[in-house]
Amino acid sequence: MFDDYTGYLGTLPAERWIELAGDDELVFAAYNEAIPYGQLIVVRERRVIREFLHDLQDPSNNVNLGRIEFERSRWFERSRLIDDSVDAAYFVDSDELADLGTNDGTLLLYGAEGPAGEFLAARAEEE
Repeated sequence: MFDDYTGYLGTLPAERWIELAGDDELVFAAYNEAIPYGQLIVVRERRVIREFLHDLQDPSNNVNLGRIEFERSRWFERSRLIDDSVDAAYFVDSDELADLGTNDGTLLLYGAEGPAGEFLAARAEEE
C-alpha cells in the first residue's frame, strides 16, 4: 500500500507500475475528494489488468480499461463498478482493499529517502 500525501504517484503512467511490480501483483488506488479525482491501477503477471482514472478537473486524461474481481463479485451492481471518483474512494476505503487474494507483500513508504523514493529517482535519471 502506498500512502502518498503529495499526489505525485498519481502522475505516473500505468506502464511505470509494471516495472515496480516486477513479478508481484501491485495495486495503486487513490482518490481526493477535494478535486474530485480517483485512480486505480492493477498490475498482475507483468501487465496492467485494470487502469482507471477519473479527474473532473482534467477529463481529457480519463481512462477506464478492464475490470477486477472486486467489480465482478458484486452481482454487476452499478454501485460496485469503479466508474467515477466516488467508486474509487469506495474501493480504497472498503475492507476488500486488504484482501485482494494475497496476505503477503512489501510495504514501501514513499518519501525522498527509502525504497520507493530510490525507485522513482532512478527512473527519473533514465528519462
